[in-house]
Amino acid sequence: MQSMTAAAGFRALALAGAILLSGCGAVDLGGLFGSDKGKGGAKSQARDQVPANTIVGVVERDGAGTNANLRVELYEITGRDPAEAVRGEPLVVARTQRDGSFHFNLGPLARAPAGQTRSWLLRTGAAPGEPGPEATIVFASAHARGRLPPLYLWDGAAKVEESEDRLGFRFATLPAAKRLDPPVYGVELASAQGGPALILPQSGAPEASIPRQFLQELAWSFRPVAVLDQAQADGTIYRATYRGTPRTIQGSNPPPLTRQRDVRLVPPGLGFRGLTDGRLENMLPHTMPDGGRVEIDLGSVTDLGQLFLAGLEMAGGGQISVHLSSNPKQIGPALTTVPPAQAFWIKLPPGARGRYLTIGFQGEVTALAEVVAYPPLAAGQWEVAKPVAPFSNKVESTPVN
Repeated sequence: MQSMTAAAGFRALALAGAILLSGCGAVDLGGLFGSDKGKGGAKSQARDQVPANTIVGVVERDGAGTNANLRVELYEITGRDPAEAVRGEPLVVARTQRDGSFHFNLGPLARAPAGQTRSWLLRTGAAPGEPGPEATIVFASAHARGRLPPLYLWDGAAKVEESEDRLGFRFATLPAAKRLDPPVYGVELASAQGGPALILPQSGAPEASIPRQFLQELAWSFRPVAVLDQAQADGTIYRATYRGTPRTIQGSNPPPLTRQRDVRLVPPGLGFRGLTDGRLENMLPHTMPDGGRVEIDLGSVTDLGQLFLAGLEMAGGGQISVHLSSNPKQIGPALTTVPPAQAFWIKLPPGARGRYLTIGFQGEVTALAEVVAYPPLAAGQWEVAKPVAPFSNKVESTPVN
């Protein structure tokens, strides 16, 4: 399973440390949205009813409330990250009719240059950073014309269930699941400190869970997320992402052992505390090549039980190894090795102990937001294990070891 992040969640769908909600198989919808499979390439009746250079759709609100006069925005995606498009102004804006329907006439923009495609993003619902559900559809097409799947404004009605080491989330089922193959559900976390949203991978069930330790002592917002790929007969795939209403949650743990500890990025060997400051917005300042390392001085010899790599994104495959040592000039033996898809929560073997934590990467690292480590202690014993405060916020410009 690959991984995905975003402003308001789009980039979260590309990050590996917070993990992409992929694995949702393409769904053949037959003629439900105007496709023409099995008709020898002939246009379907529904497609013929859509004017040239026009895309049409409908917004459906979850529960009570009118579907009229809802704002629908259309963006052209010109870069790698859809979130970049949404940060700008929409190409065009439409308002829904009383039945929730809307349409965009793109004129000459509907057709891409010969042999090329254009990528589009439609969104409706609450603006990024505001409360309320949001729905988006992303697709690429050489000729934008036809009917889109519904844009559902889905609250999710999330409920939180606590256990000794996890927080569980249960959601209301997405309405689309009543007549389509089930989507992939997950929970999106956004730190009150800022930074990209993180999405944890889950399955087709409307529920999710996260380790309680990852919340640390920080404030977060969470929202249910459902992702569904919907294939059309002409080869177009609509990726619909439905985000429920965000709600707040407070971490109740002591600060991690890594908080504000000295970090060295190898290469080039410079210090950077942005990976241990509790702020997801302070991400890796540069790409790390294959064989790169993150070295952290924990301040004293200590036991480690679990490690979280938040916002990790790697190019290609490769493995991630975790090492501990008591010698600043010597990397300890590998305690465990995991693939990127399993690097969000890494459990260390019993007896893992040392002062100098090294994380090695086989493969290019293109993004990393935070490294969080906790000892292998029960929650009631964490108080005696937490680091001594306060810490300096100074970013070192020379090697720390």
